[in-house]
Amino acid sequence: MPDNLTNTEQQEMQEIIGAMPSRIWRRGILLVLGLVVLLIVVAHFVRYPDVIEVPVELRVNEVVDVRADYGGTLDHIIVQEGNRVEKGEVLLVFKGRFEYDELNRLAAFLESLSRRSTVAEVAAMVFPESLNLSVLPAETAKLKQDIKDLSRKYFDQHPDQQVSRLNKEKEILNRLTAAAEKQIDKIEEETRLAEKNYQDYKSLLESGAASSVEADAAQATLLRLQATLESHKAELIRYELDHSGLDTQIELLRHEVEEALWQEFGAVHRRSADIYGMVQDWLNKNVVYAPVGGKVVFPERLLEGQSVSSGATLLSIIISGPGEKLQATGQLAGEGTGKVEPGMNVHLRLQAYPYKEYGELPGKVEKIGGVSASGFFEIIIDFPNDWKDDRNVEKMEFKPGMVGIARVITEDRSLLERFLEIFQV
Repeated sequence: MPDNLTNTEQQEMQEIIGAMPSRIWRRGILLVLGLVVLLIVVAHFVRYPDVIEVPVELRVNEVVDVRADYGGTLDHIIVQEGNRVEKGEVLLVFKGRFEYDELNRLAAFLESLSRRSTVAEVAAMVFPESLNLSVLPAETAKLKQDIKDLSRKYFDQHPDQQVSRLNKEKEILNRLTAAAEKQIDKIEEETRLAEKNYQDYKSLLESGAASSVEADAAQATLLRLQATLESHKAELIRYELDHSGLDTQIELLRHEVEEALWQEFGAVHRRSADIYGMVQDWLNKNVVYAPVGGKVVFPERLLEGQSVSSGATLLSIIISGPGEKLQATGQLAGEGTGKVEPGMNVHLRLQAYPYKEYGELPGKVEKIGGVSASGFFEIIIDFPNDWKDDRNVEKMEFKPGMVGIARVITEDRSLLERFLEIFQV
């Protein structure tokens, strides 16, 4: 009896332990269903697109390569990578860094000299005393001396003193002329009175009221006054001729000096123009100017003291403006090529900038060309001008020729769509 009771109790306990309560089953089923739904929702929102990777090379529209016209040693690199320059701005100096600065000062002086159109303006100019040139020393020394000679002749040997002496003589003549005119007026009045007196005595002589002696005396007085008047008039004419002669002397003197000064003025300008041409030749051979405005990029590293051969590419300038555009080109081949179409999104990973640190450049497929001679399709990818929202992309410096991998998204699908595709027949 006790054994049977014990066996019965053990059987009942086994049934209780082996049979899970129904509420636990329900909760377990709900938990599993919740997890399945959560996985489905996550799989729906998590994107796992179809991607085709294409090796590409960066290029920039409207890039101007700046090449060395002459071989030489780089003495001074003025611009840095990424600088924006204006057309005509100095980029590099091949040799004579000191000469470049001094020649620029000389060129500025020569340009100022070329704008001076009178002898007085040029004579007042002072050649830069501190100018120290190892090129064109003889020419600049001659120009400096020419300017000094012109200045000395203009200020020290100007005919003003001689002209002043002649003007004083003219003043004396003017006073003598005025006195002679007054004397002539007085004698003319006396002559008119003497003539009237003679005519009166002549009439009286004819009527017998006066003697011939009185008439002869009146006539002699008239003749003396007329002779005196003619003498004074002749003297006045001589004064006027002397005055005219002085005017002629002054004009000749001034013309002679001015002509000599203008000759030297022309010589200074001609020598200045010759030297300016030599300076420009030196600058054109030894200084590299920006042919266009834009952003500077260096395809290869340049160092001061580096030797450069003629025709070598020194740097490139990406032309600034609304048309500035970054592109990448590559050759499309392999599985999935037919899925690539213009307008598809692209993410570019540049080799020079690890994408985990700098991010990817977002762009779009611009064009797919025809089959090339090598059997590949050419693909062109466009990128916008502003990537500031994409991690650290704004810190990148883009250069033509950079390489990377363009990830073309042919179909943007979710994990759920990929899972369901397995069950599609």
